Amino acid sequence: MIFRLSIVASLFACASGFSVYQQSIPNGDRVVDPNGDRAMGVGHDRISGGGSLNPFGEDFKTAGYKWTKELCEKDSDCDGFTNGQELGDPNCIWQEGDTPTHTMGITHPGVSDLERDESGGQLDTCAEFDFNSLPSNYMTNEFLMKPFEVPSKQTTYAKWAIQLDNVEDAYAVKFEPYLDQDELVHHMLLYSCGENSDYLANLSEPIETDAMPCTDLVYAWAIGGKSMCLPDKVGMDLMTSKPWYVLEIHYDNPRGLTGKVDASGIKVTSVPKSAVSGQGYQSAGYLWAGSDLPNMKIPAGRSAFQISAECTYNKLPSSGVTVFSYFLHGHQILKKIWTEVERPGQETFDLACNGKYDFDLQETVAYKEPKKLYPSDILTTHCVYDSSERTSVTNGGDASDDEMCIAFYLYYPKLSNGDMCLDENTKHNSGDGSHVCSASDMCKGDDDYNNNNKRLKSFQNLAKFIQIHIVSMYLSWGILLPIGAIIPLAFKNSFKAKDTWFKVHQIMQTTGVIFMCTGCAVVFINALTHFDSSHKVLGLIVFVMAVLQTLNGFMRPKAVQEKKSKSRLLWETVHRYVGRSTLLLAWVNMYMGITYLEDMYSLNPTGTKILIGVQSVLIAIITLAALSKLTIFRDQSRDEKDEKEQEVSSTMKTNAV
Repeated sequence: MIFRLSIVASLFACASGFSVYQQSIPNGDRVVDPNGDRAMGVGHDRISGGGSLNPFGEDFKTAGYKWTKELCEKDSDCDGFTNGQELGDPNCIWQEGDTPTHTMGITHPGVSDLERDESGGQLDTCAEFDFNSLPSNYMTNEFLMKPFEVPSKQTTYAKWAIQLDNVEDAYAVKFEPYLDQDELVHHMLLYSCGENSDYLANLSEPIETDAMPCTDLVYAWAIGGKSMCLPDKVGMDLMTSKPWYVLEIHYDNPRGLTGKVDASGIKVTSVPKSAVSGQGYQSAGYLWAGSDLPNMKIPAGRSAFQISAECTYNKLPSSGVTVFSYFLHGHQILKKIWTEVERPGQETFDLACNGKYDFDLQETVAYKEPKKLYPSDILTTHCVYDSSERTSVTNGGDASDDEMCIAFYLYYPKLSNGDMCLDENTKHNSGDGSHVCSASDMCKGDDDYNNNNKRLKSFQNLAKFIQIHIVSMYLSWGILLPIGAIIPLAFKNSFKAKDTWFKVHQIMQTTGVIFMCTGCAVVFINALTHFDSSHKVLGLIVFVMAVLQTLNGFMRPKAVQEKKSKSRLLWETVHRYVGRSTLLLAWVNMYMGITYLEDMYSLNPTGTKILIGVQSVLIAIITLAALSKLTIFRDQSRDEKDEKEQEVSSTMKTNAV
């Protein structure tokens, strides 16, 4: 009864401990890693939890495992976004039990992934921007939402048409988000409309619609993003011939707030083209690389359906163009998007990649270092969709229930035409969607975040419960249980008293099982997850077999003098082969456990080699000892048999005489 209660208590402790940590931070159960997988252990290097702590885990521990204002305002992974911004609490007002300010677009506070690393969050493109360097007649154009009462529902997409009132063409050189109701605004998109867009003047109020009347992206901002400044003497065209723009704002209102009126938007600093004529200014534009919408067909019920669109740009100058920002775009079921560049004489490389695309976290992303593109380059944009919850084909289109696969690259000098490519021969089912975006630890430089040399641990630095587990398993399966198993096999006749071997066997096996139970219990109580790896599953199987084998030992039928009953013979056969099978499985699992230590708990390669070496030596010694003793025993038996046969033969000859 006590044993059963202890197991139940252990299960409760594990489940409770894990959920408590999730509940101690905003959106603790919504965090995903850079590849889009749910992060069970937000504070650990490994997404499943356990082992070494990542930077956020270290800061969370320092904060006493509580969500404090200091922890919220800290940027643990050095990606330019505070922990609060990444976890949906940008104003650091969340308390345990509250609904967070935002519940969409949640990113990992302990892992800086490529998409966010390259963004304007970590990279401040306006750090050296100086208004004094602009002509005195520079302008500020405000693309702001008409005062709009945000509905109490969680998600709202509102669009508002704005007419630019500039009297002459200008270069836009800075884009700055203006947040009125910052607790509700999640992301904003600004589009330029065509020359024949006067019908937009008939819109008297912001509207909620999936339709997008304008498709030429100008700027995108998402929560946590900063202002974007263009390179020196580079600007985006603000043309008087195209005065209409559409501002789209996504409002995230999980707390159901009412009576909130918002007038957020984007402020654009621009300079008249006439004021900078002859100063070497260049126009910037978007290079499109994606799929032609009418040719997109995504079947229903697919967890990873990939399409690929190939583009070339023959009109680029031979000297190339400079790409300094990008914007990757799709809709609700897009999960991964990247563009590969094939360049003659070079290996294929990613121009941009987002392995965890989120429709609610779209933004213009600035490169740390500008990229070059040449007319010989082939750009292939890949998109991976999860249509597992769709029941019909998803077509390409503008509506949010339709899909897109387009990468926009902001570049200069802008071409007059030839920079828009939407592949009409889009390849469907073009891959398995397994492409992985690289990640980096911004606190340590550009090294791969998952580099095996990062925060590697020696045995002494492993958690105490892991150390106890390792020692217990080596004592049980590495020494006691195998020695106890070979005693009746090879050393049965090495003891003077007839039943001594059995007593030694019983003591060794019982002690070994006690150590095994100790090792299993300590890891079961302290580990955050159970039976989520082959090592743990096989460990459970070995544990059950070992316990049953022990119980079976106490149920041994008694032998009557020298004659054994059928039940005794059957028991011996079962006991013998189950024991040997359990031992072999345990040895296999020990090797798997050593590998698991390296993968899951960051054990350094030296520690791994030592453990493998010790285990191999123990197995070799025990096996050789058993084989040697068996060989000696069989030789002795053969000699005794020969002697008996000689005695019988000699006796028969004597009697014959």
